[in-house]
Amino acid sequence: MHEVRSAYTFPKEAMILSFMPHMHLRGKSFQYKVVYPDGHAEIALSVPRYDFNWQSTYRMTNPLRVPASTRIECTGAFDNSTNNPNNPDPTKEVRWGDQTWEEMMGGLLDYYFVDGDGKKN
Repeated sequence: MHEVRSAYTFPKEAMILSFMPHMHLRGKSFQYKVVYPDGHAEIALSVPRYDFNWQSTYRMTNPLRVPASTRIECTGAFDNSTNNPNNPDPTKEVRWGDQTWEEMMGGLLDYYFVDGDGKKN
């Protein structure tokens, strides 16, 4: 397994509406962690058995309100071994690319910034 990480820090208070993890055929797992300015953290979404064919948007039942300076940390794991039945070619070195036989990792979010009253800003 090979892990890749990315992060985003909200410059203002925001409401998170949904998450959409994106990888290609070697993707094995994906996780979104919310790290609040005071240091406490929680897992917002864990996809332990990521499958390219089941890509989905995970919509929050109740939007998650996060204060300014909250950081979203994404961790994606890849399996480029012969044990991965979806792997198009375990003998090739994998690079970033748009094609499904290449790889990418994106932790997409749907959110909006709010003012102090919770209204869209």
